[in-house]
Amino acid sequence: MGFILLDHFSLPSFTNALDALVTANLLRADLYSTCTFTLDGQEVMSDLGIIIRPDHDLAPYPLADLKLLVVCGGLRTPLRADAQLRTLLKKVADKGVALAGLWNGAWFIGEAGLLDAYRCAIHPEHRPALAEAAQHSQVTSESFMIDRDRYTAASPGGAFHMVLEWIGQAHGAGLVDGISHILEFEASKYRRLNPTLHVTMAA
Repeated sequence: MGFILLDHFSLPSFTNALDALVTANLLRADLYSTCTFTLDGQEVMSDLGIIIRPDHDLAPYPLADLKLLVVCGGLRTPLRADAQLRTLLKKVADKGVALAGLWNGAWFIGEAGLLDAYRCAIHPEHRPALAEAAQHSQVTSESFMIDRDRYTAASPGGAFHMVLEWIGQAHGAGLVDGISHILEFEASKYRRLNPTLHVTMAA
């Protein structure tokens, strides 16, 4: 999975998505590899003021080898059309790479004309902008949305569950349950004690 980190991208959304992948690798060794990019190959500032250095330059990287390319935006990521990004997204989509957007990342996919006839999710602040840029898409109010080969998430929690669904499509519910058990223990729907029962331990 590759991540394009845009200016002021949502670090919590990115790390929630990444955490699911890293935890999958703890349960099944070397299942996933990840790489990060920026549009100019330089360091980028996240929404929390933490600077991230990308792993690779976009231009020479074999993007067609990716299974999923994720555009990572944030509340303060400017919604500006970028010819380089538009061309790149169209090229990888033509190669059969699935596309994803975090926070307002869906706007850049939609602006490239790659959300037509797709349902998608985006942060509420940016729904009107996406509806205008991608008039043939269906902008939902969901925290995340998966529609065929388009994966979009509107929040950090949505990013986590979006990636869980993506993992589950390839590797089944058992792995997803294992990841959720580790990362969502307190709120896990997979392992829940009856609060009316008193658990005792023998001495």
